[in-house]
Amino acid sequence: EGVRFVETVGREEILRHETELCDYFADSLLDMGVTVYRKCGVKYAPVVSFNVKGRTAEETASLLDKKGFCLRGGLHCSGMAHTAIGTAPDGTVRFSPSVFNHRYQVRALLHEIKKIL
Repeated sequence: EGVRFVETVGREEILRHETELCDYFADSLLDMGVTVYRKCGVKYAPVVSFNVKGRTAEETASLLDKKGFCLRGGLHCSGMAHTAIGTAPDGTVRFSPSVFNHRYQVRALLHEIKKIL
């Protein structure tokens, strides 16, 4: 059924949707003064890594978890990548939406991040 779903919706449409949510999320975080680890004009997988000033990645992820959001904080099994972008040893918070997520859910997450700030 999973393969049938992907074939019906289309990989390109799934990627477009997830990328749109990531772009909206990253732009909104930047507007709030949150550190986002992306470069403008670069094409990315639908994932956004970020950190909230004054909090560790794990602390931020834990606070969001208590509000019902599942984000991962830490090195994400990619220690060398974190060394390269300067986020080692603590890592980042990782947002990675799916085709089943909606913009209103991203807005709710952003609202909780504003509270953390």
